[in-house]
Amino acid sequence: MTLTRDTTAAAAAVQVRILRALPPWRKLALAAHMQEQTDTIILQTLRHTYPHASPRELRRRLFDRKLGPARALAVYGPIDDWIAS
Repeated sequence: MTLTRDTTAAAAAVQVRILRALPPWRKLALAAHMQEQTDTIILQTLRHTYPHASPRELRRRLFDRKLGPARALAVYGPIDDWIAS
């Protein structure tokens, strides 16, 4: 079984062996890089959806996407407080 449809079982086995051999600091660095890339993609989508939003508003909307609206509201307050008037 593979994690993606475009990877053969043999290739997936090689990927797993490589990842298991990495030191913990490298695995953490890879995870951080993937999260940064995910944030970049989400922000690009938000900029397209809200073309007039300020960087502050986009950041707050990013929190909604990452945490879910209820948690983002609890942690960061109402989104209206982040929107520039």
